[in-house]
Amino acid sequence: MAKALTYKLQEMQLDTFEANRLIGCGDDDRHYEEAAAVLHYLNKGKPLHLLTNNPDKVDSIAAFGLPVLRFDHTVEASLYNEAYLKAKAASGHMVDEKKLINQ
Repeated sequence: MAKALTYKLQEMQLDTFEANRLIGCGDDDRHYEEAAAVLHYLNKGKPLHLLTNNPDKVDSIAAFGLPVLRFDHTVEASLYNEAYLKAKAASGHMVDEKKLINQ
């Protein structure tokens, strides 16, 4: 339900983080303990190849003893996603700012 509310707020020009905070959520309230346990078991100690630009996600999973290899997946900015990418970059996500339209 919270995700649906944040999408509605984003339609009203709030960025993803502002929307989360407005409804009383953190920037990212996901927890990775169960996923890390399963992946640790399945990977048998091999590194997890993770497509993400979120350093907190990498750190959260690595904190459970699972080695993580991060792979970038920044997309080119468009009129539809530029504000979202800028909000992500401003929050510390590893966004290739050269791909943004209006830096």
